[in-house]
Amino acid sequence: MEVIFEVVNRAGRTLERYRRSGERLTIGRAFDNDITLCDETVSPHHAVLESRGETGIVLTDLNSLNGIHSGSMGRVKGVIDFVSGHEYSLGRAQVRIYKLDHPVAETMRIGGTDGIINSLGSSQGLSAIICLAAVVAVGEQWLNTYARVVWQEIAIGVFSVIAVGLLFAAFWAILGRVIKHEGRFQSQFALVMAYLLLQSAIVWLYEVVLFNSLNRLLSATFFLTLSFALLSCLLWLSLSLATHLISSQRWKYSTSIAAVMLSISIYPEILQQTEFADSPEYIKEVKSPTLRFTDGATVDQFLERSSKLYKETNHNDSR
Repeated sequence: MEVIFEVVNRAGRTLERYRRSGERLTIGRAFDNDITLCDETVSPHHAVLESRGETGIVLTDLNSLNGIHSGSMGRVKGVIDFVSGHEYSLGRAQVRIYKLDHPVAETMRIGGTDGIINSLGSSQGLSAIICLAAVVAVGEQWLNTYARVVWQEIAIGVFSVIAVGLLFAAFWAILGRVIKHEGRFQSQFALVMAYLLLQSAIVWLYEVVLFNSLNRLLSATFFLTLSFALLSCLLWLSLSLATHLISSQRWKYSTSIAAVMLSISIYPEILQQTEFADSPEYIKEVKSPTLRFTDGATVDQFLERSSKLYKETNHNDSR
């Protein structure tokens, strides 16, 4: 009998791996065991794995204090048939045991996404993204300032943007350090800064669409759709760096988190729309005429279209 013995954490990540052979393999905290576990909830001689010839392999509890637990079966008493790849709890220690012929997952191909992330996370890529983000932040604040330009305030705005990127990157790096034992801080920081740049572009596109369509609902739908897609992609990439989740699981978590975050962000706007307004809503987006892609209306056309409205409000009031 020859098996692969893995000690795993609660997330299923392998912490230790041993290859052992023999007709009888003892498991416990004492040093005379074939497989030694250091967890204090494991008994000195906790369990034994034995080959029964053609009948297979069995796992036996040696009257341990905290016993053996196996999934939905709960605490295992006495002898159970060993299942290759199954996870068992010996006290608080989580273990998986495999036969040598146990099938392994298919090899994952390194995709283009990994190359892009590595390029963004390099010193040159990160420096370029930070510089570009700083230029965009300065440009946005300068264009939206209608009074005297105070460069100290603009500098504070730029550093605030970078500080937000650092906080989010630190969170993902710590999560990756805990789960995968690698932080990838530079790559996480580059992803967050690239997201902020692209989100600025989406905001600009929203303003252009609103300027051309004069339709707030259409523009908001366009903005939320792109923002949701971009945020989902950021979370999917961050999860791929910080966790061992497969692609489908990452998409499930990233879209769920993105939906919750966007819902929270637009909730105040929804409340504001339900309040009574003492003036009619109007579009006040102003852009350069070069960004006008739709045909405007002349004064005569506007008056002609509005004639019905004027007729409805004309009550021959002589006052």
